[in-house]
Amino acid sequence: MKELRGSLKKELTSREAEILGLLAQGYSNKLIALTLGIKLQTVKNHNTNIFIKLGVRNRTEAALKLLTKQVS
Repeated sequence: MKELRGSLKKELTSREAEILGLLAQGYSNKLIALTLGIKLQTVKNHNTNIFIKLGVRNRTEAALKLLTKQVS
């Protein structure tokens, strides 16, 4: 996945950006947790922060926003 650019990079922490990238690749929360060596609840907390910052309601909308570069 290409590196995050523009305002998206400014809005999200580096960890949130990393998680969003994995989420957009279809990783489950559990697989993200295992891949990054963090707890499942931590992934869920990051997801909530990502959704708020991007103005989306779920992981599908977040991934679509990233993949279609509609992040403002």
